[in-house]
Amino acid sequence: AAGGWVEELKRTIAESGWKVSLNPHQQLTHLPPDNRNSILLVRNDRLGDALLALPAAWSLHRHFPESRLILWASPSAAPLVACFEGIDRVIAGTDRESDPNLHNELAGLSVQSAYCLRPTLQNAITLWKARIPNRIGTSRRWFSFLFTHRINLTRRHSNHHETDLNLDFLASIGVKITTDFPQFNLPELVRMQVNGILSAAGVFSDKPLILIHPGS
Repeated sequence: AAGGWVEELKRTIAESGWKVSLNPHQQLTHLPPDNRNSILLVRNDRLGDALLALPAAWSLHRHFPESRLILWASPSAAPLVACFEGIDRVIAGTDRESDPNLHNELAGLSVQSAYCLRPTLQNAITLWKARIPNRIGTSRRWFSFLFTHRINLTRRHSNHHETDLNLDFLASIGVKITTDFPQFNLPELVRMQVNGILSAAGVFSDKPLILIHPGS
């Protein structure tokens, strides 16, 4: 599969005529202009990772209040994150396989900058093929040259919480971090359905509810 991506990348570069940086580790950390067009935040894997990216989404929304904020999330996470205040649109999809139509969809959304919190090869290729002017990712992967702005940040062997790493990613290029956190605007029908499920299980809303995720 990786070989297929590489061949696709070579073919796309040859056909497009677009220039890319030949130094994948070059550090470009200034904040790109982002005031009136759309911003794309990419976190398209597991539900929990998407939720931990929401503080970063809120900081982008507060830092660029005139911009439309789009979140590229997995199909399982999309319905929930769409209820989060500050997110104007959600695109559902993963980076597990190439979607031939996705980069065309992104290209039609006037995205000025893409902040890639999940910097995989497939995501980098999709953002590049969508011709998004500012593509912000990390600098330590061999395909990092596909990002126009590269952040010297690594998650491997880090003791920081995933949420903090996402915020560090934004702060390193000048995004002001916001510590307040809005609520989810869940539809009333969904709230009623959830309350029904909890009541049937003997869980009532007038008592504290503790959730435990053993895999975290």
